[in-house]
Amino acid sequence: MIRFFRLYLRKFRSNLQYYNIITVGLGLALTAALFIFNFVSHEYSYNKSVPKCKDIYRVLEYSKGSASYRSDTFDPLSKLLKEKSPYVAEAIRYHGSRYEFDVNSEIFAEDGILTDPSFFSIFDVQVISGSVAKFENTPESAFISESLANKYFGSENPEGKIIAYSRQPMQAKDKLEVVGVFKDLPENSTITGNIVINMAVEDQKKEYADWQYINETYVLIPEKNNVKSVENSIVSILKPALDADGLGNWIKEDGFKLQRFDRIYLYSKNVEDFTVKGNLTLLKILIVVGLLILLMSVFNFFAIHSGLLIKRLGNFQTMKCFGASPKNIMREIVRENIASISICAILSIVLFLIINPSVQRYLGINSFDLPFIRLLSFVVFLLILAVSSGILQYLFFKKVARNKIKTFDFSYRKVLTVVQLTAFLLIISSLFVISRQVSFMKNTDLGFDMENTVSIMPYGAENGEYLLMNLFSNKSYVKSASFGWSIYNEKSNASTVKVGDEQSEIQSIIKLGDRNYINTFELTLVEGRNINTEFVSGNSEQRSKTITEILVNEQFVQEAGLENPVGTIITNNQMIGEIVGVIKNVYQSAFFEPIKPMIIGNIPFRQTYLVLNLAKGSFPDFYTDYKAYCESIGMGDYTEYLYTKEDASQVFAKEITLIKLFKISFVIAFIILSLGLFAMNLFIVESKTKEIGIRKVNGANVSEILSMLNKDFIKWVVIAFVIATPIAYYAMNKWLENFAYKTTLSWWIFALAGVLALGIALLTVSWQSWRAATRNPVEALRYE
Repeated sequence: MIRFFRLYLRKFRSNLQYYNIITVGLGLALTAALFIFNFVSHEYSYNKSVPKCKDIYRVLEYSKGSASYRSDTFDPLSKLLKEKSPYVAEAIRYHGSRYEFDVNSEIFAEDGILTDPSFFSIFDVQVISGSVAKFENTPESAFISESLANKYFGSENPEGKIIAYSRQPMQAKDKLEVVGVFKDLPENSTITGNIVINMAVEDQKKEYADWQYINETYVLIPEKNNVKSVENSIVSILKPALDADGLGNWIKEDGFKLQRFDRIYLYSKNVEDFTVKGNLTLLKILIVVGLLILLMSVFNFFAIHSGLLIKRLGNFQTMKCFGASPKNIMREIVRENIASISICAILSIVLFLIINPSVQRYLGINSFDLPFIRLLSFVVFLLILAVSSGILQYLFFKKVARNKIKTFDFSYRKVLTVVQLTAFLLIISSLFVISRQVSFMKNTDLGFDMENTVSIMPYGAENGEYLLMNLFSNKSYVKSASFGWSIYNEKSNASTVKVGDEQSEIQSIIKLGDRNYINTFELTLVEGRNINTEFVSGNSEQRSKTITEILVNEQFVQEAGLENPVGTIITNNQMIGEIVGVIKNVYQSAFFEPIKPMIIGNIPFRQTYLVLNLAKGSFPDFYTDYKAYCESIGMGDYTEYLYTKEDASQVFAKEITLIKLFKISFVIAFIILSLGLFAMNLFIVESKTKEIGIRKVNGANVSEILSMLNKDFIKWVVIAFVIATPIAYYAMNKWLENFAYKTTLSWWIFALAGVLALGIALLTVSWQSWRAATRNPVEALRYE
């Protein structure tokens, strides 16, 4: 082994230029692959640490004809499913949120879970101490996590301690007895919380019928074949119970779907919930980009190593003369591959550890830590790569030796170069298209002021919304203030309303807003007038019978087919509205969904937000004043949770992350491509040294020599362009289908990518070609 490493180091030094290209190119590619592999593995691991993850299902509700789902279901559903369905082994209610707690007169906020006792058995939560049976029999009880026990009780046994909790800040708190400690829930899980509270404590406080309350419902179905039966039976199980309370029409237009627990994180794009979600599209793109970069570097590695083997053809023939068998030669090649890839692997791991914090900050992704099991998988992959590459190189070498070919002019190098160029063109074309789409979204007028609008939740004091209005309406940095809901939602839900005397139905978004609403959001009134009434008073029944002035957008007028919209009556089961004005269309969901019909007015819904339009650049002043207000009412810890400010970096976060990823990928691909082309040209120049010398002696000038050496690269770029363009066009067109409003795929995007690839190729190889073309021919022909 020592002798092998001594010989390998000698070969490394004698071909330093080639081995440096291999080490840098493959090392960078493996670093990128390590980041991508680690992140993708982490994302796909969500919820899979639960042993029964493939048997647990979340119940989703949807309105027929709608593409979105709701995770909140009727409170009694879990009990009904367990009692009525023979296939449901367990069923629980679940509500995860941030709650306020009081421990020894110290107020703190923690993520908690309100649920039923079967939670521990369904999700196989490891109980360190305490009794689940006591938790089941004691309504006012809670389990706390190991980390929380250490944080607030130290070495003291927390069992039997009393903590107080409330679901909302500043509300009266319920006293809970700590009955046990559980092992911290996995970080890569959508079920999160440091305190598990018995749902029975909330059951005791119900003021209305159970049907008025909603929670998430999880069921355990041990047999996969029974899942569809349970899904299809939910309506038939619910309907008799609702009919008994005269509420059968509540699910008249509804259906239900079961979502497997291990698919919640990545497959909940169309689910309305507060669960942390992954980005499946981003993962797929990452995998493709990672494979392209790895493909480029592996082809470089194979081409350069194969070229070096050809240069050593005489050495291997000498080894055969001294009795070396084909297996010995193959073993030698495989060991050299393992040594080269090991050096690259060490470089990639060191690079990963050094730049990991910077990459996390740049991308805003915190899932790049490297557990031992993933590192081990990475090493096994590299070992397989080294062995398989060595065997392939040996088979190629046998073919070369059999045909007695000693130059580097083989068709396979053309294929390898074209593949690399194709991969590079795919990356750069995608970068151009994604950048163009994000630029389009950023520069398009949304129709309302997003950047300077803040929505405040008026918790914490009686008549809090009016206290906040009085506080902020007189601030110099507040341009306008109103009561209402935010216009922007990532997923806007529409309700059925009836229009005019014909009572034709239309799906429309409904927004609460007062007279100042259109000024606060800077909406444009195109017909009629603004609403001029205050919020409708009285109970819900009285309010639903009062005619409310409303505004509608242009899309509403178009879809309802209204020629003279002003004066038209709109109704649903909660309001009667009269259209008094029409506003210009706005993008309620950025560019991901088509503009939908929208109604704005003092409709009989609960007032929940104070909306402020701030002067540009004055958000820090607002935040200072708002934090001071929150601290004055004892809610300083909740400041970040009680206001919402939308901005482009949040709305387009996924696309901005994509751009950053492709920029990094472009830099890595550029380096790998340049190194590969440089090495390829170096082999070509070396193999044609004597030919160049003879041509120069016979009168060839420098431009003719350059043309001879570079023309192949131009052909390869053209071939790669022809291959890459339709693939890139198809892939980017599919990606753009995610947007209702998008940029166009112009021909010049792909032409620019081709010109850039051609420029990089020529610049990379021309320097070496120039050296060869200007070299004294006597040096090449001296020994001929």
